[in-house]
Parts: sequence; C-alpha cells; structure tokens
Amino acid sequence: MTRQRSSVVISAALLVFAAGTWASAEVLCKNKKGVLASRTTCKGKETTVDAAALGLVGPKGDKGDKGDAAARWAVVKDDGTIAAQSGGITVDHPNPGEYYVGFGSGLEGKTLSVTAACLDATCIFSGAPQANICGGGPAGGDCNPLFDDTSHVGVFIQNTTQSALQNAPFHIAVF
Repeated sequence: MTRQRSSVVISAALLVFAAGTWASAEVLCKNKKGVLASRTTCKGKETTVDAAALGLVGPKGDKGDKGDAAARWAVVKDDGTIAAQSGGITVDHPNPGEYYVGFGSGLEGKTLSVTAACLDATCIFSGAPQANICGGGPAGGDCNPLFDDTSHVGVFIQNTTQSALQNAPFHIAVF
C-alpha cells in the first residue's frame, strides 16, 4: 500500500470513528475492500478493527483534581439559632453580639461574606457585622479560645453608635 493511500485510509478511519462516536457506535468494522464503517455490530463478511491498534485510542489520562465544594451558608437569628443553612454548620453565641460559626473544616483560602439580615419582616438596626476566620495567621484573627481554629468564623455586631456589641441576625457564606 502506498504512503498516500495509507494516509487516506487512516484519515477515513479517524473520520468514521469520530462520526461513529458521536452516533454512539460501539465497533469499527472493515469490509473486503478495506472500507471502514462504524456500527453497533459488524455485518456478516466484515471484520472488527481494533481502534487501539490503529492508534485511535490513547492511554487513560490522569485523574483530575477534586473541585471545590459548593458554597456553604447559614442565616443566623439574633439569639444565635440557625434559621436556615446548607448543612453541617453550628453556631455558638457566648455573649451579646458575639457569634462563632463552625463549618467543620478549615477555611484557609476561602472567601467569607457576612451581611446583616432582616427576618420575618423585622429588622434590627445595628452596625455592620464584622467577621474573621478564627485561628490567627495571615488571613485570620484571634477568637475566644474555645473556637480559635480555622474551622470557625467569629462574627461581631456592634450597635449603631459603635459603643457596644448587640445581638442581630445575619447571613454568612463561605465559598
């Protein structure tokens, strides 16, 4: 077989195989004249062609990296109870205006968002919530020693005059 004819046959095989893959074919078949066809099963006088032997199938690739989990979130009432959440979140509320939200796993490298909430058409006017990932380090801050690890977020809400902490509901999300 000439080099030019081999190239044509290989090109045709690739085209047929690619089209067959799109059409959900399972095998590559060759008739007596050397014509390749993609089918679910070969016809009587056709022979099955090994796609790997033609170089059409490469080795299995490496497993990809695990993707990030979806955002985790909670709506926290002013008394520290959870009104709604994505799951697995806890809240401790040891003092007025002081909340420690536990996510159960380290939050290093995550984005944190905390905003004031109005629940049941009731808004408690307060200063803006302040929050930090506990556990110190470059992206965190120091928290109550009971919650001072990177799986907790400290949320602190001041009154409107910024003179004391006060209870108020908030939304929190980590992604």
